[in-house]
Amino acid sequence: MPIPYQIKRLRAGSLKISSPLFSLLHHPEEVIGAFFEKFGGVKEVSYSKSSGSITIRYEPSEFDLIGFINYLQTSTPELFLEDLSKENARVSPEKDGGDSFWFGVASLGLMLNFLPLPNPLLRGLALFSSLPVLRKAFNSLKRRKIDVHSLDASAIVLTSLSSSPFSAQLMAWLLSLGDYLEEKIERKAYSSIEALMEYRKDYAWLVVADGQAKKVRSEELKVGDVIVAYAGEKITADGEVIEGEALVNQASLTGESNPVLKKAGDKVYAGTFVEDGKLYVRVQAVGEDTVVAGIVKIIEQNIGEALGVQKRAEEFANRFVLPTMAIGLSAYALTRNLQRLSSVLIVDYHTGVHLSTPVGVLSAISQLAERGILVKSGSKLEILAKTDTFVMDKTGTLTVGHPRIMDVVGLSISEEEVLLYGASLEQRITHPVARAIV
Repeated sequence: MPIPYQIKRLRAGSLKISSPLFSLLHHPEEVIGAFFEKFGGVKEVSYSKSSGSITIRYEPSEFDLIGFINYLQTSTPELFLEDLSKENARVSPEKDGGDSFWFGVASLGLMLNFLPLPNPLLRGLALFSSLPVLRKAFNSLKRRKIDVHSLDASAIVLTSLSSSPFSAQLMAWLLSLGDYLEEKIERKAYSSIEALMEYRKDYAWLVVADGQAKKVRSEELKVGDVIVAYAGEKITADGEVIEGEALVNQASLTGESNPVLKKAGDKVYAGTFVEDGKLYVRVQAVGEDTVVAGIVKIIEQNIGEALGVQKRAEEFANRFVLPTMAIGLSAYALTRNLQRLSSVLIVDYHTGVHLSTPVGVLSAISQLAERGILVKSGSKLEILAKTDTFVMDKTGTLTVGHPRIMDVVGLSISEEEVLLYGASLEQRITHPVARAIV
């Protein structure tokens, strides 16, 4: 099915389109803008999630309008979302500890300011510590935008050159602290979902030509292979049961802690656990194509989604950038004093939210992860503040899922003898009830 869309406005140099699909996007505006820039001549892309519309301002002689319309008519929603995800990986690659490095550099620079070092050296260190801020400002200018990053970069450069480098270093440190805390949130979230993919490190029993089972790494499996899963082992690939019966714990996938009986013709999934029995499974999906890998991919794509309060703070701050610059330049024009100009530009409207929001989210995500609850993204956590009703679809979501013996009644023998005989019978059985008795 092609992408459903409607052209709201089309005139030379401007195009506005709307689609129900656009209101569901979670990608940053710069990623959406970068995607549409491939059609050439794009000056600016504005995205409104609430109205589900995208406005493109372009150079008529360079923009491939026909190619753009053909893309909308021939592409599917799934393909469009996949293209956006690829663009997101290119524009916003996964953080690899870079923010930690720059936070360390800024912290070192801040401490060195308390030593009797020459000002030129401290100024150079302040500017070096501010490279991430300067890079963000440069990227904004490339997109023909003047935002808070431009204001921050201007303030740091002017402050470091015209007055005490300590002020510039402190600004760089505060901004790097916010980025560092955001990185920690992402790392915490990634570590929480990594457990879902632990099965990839396990081994599988591959049925070979002579009917024997050979132990291989799960990464070596391919579609069409037949594997055997014994009691107490993880299933390492998606597939269909061709022989055997077993109780399979699918809690890692569905949240339902009660084991499910699987038999010939049933589907089984990677990352689930055989509690009792034995299954012969024909592999249908491995690695990144499994159901659990798809869940992880969705979570990873949403982890870096900015909070609504953060977005609103940045939008609010961006409105005051040009007036602030105008006031600063007016002060300089009247006084010819660079310090007055830098004093105005140093006003920052979003650093408070930039610092406090990650701390609150990090704390909440950490506490929820300790209780076995995965949070899709910080913005999803934010929605909880507006929630007044929870609807649970199955008992396993609310119950522990581990049977316990509440009482023992002996009819003709003592309670101790009942437990003794019961434990003797169940000690080699992996069924949840047997484990409760033992």
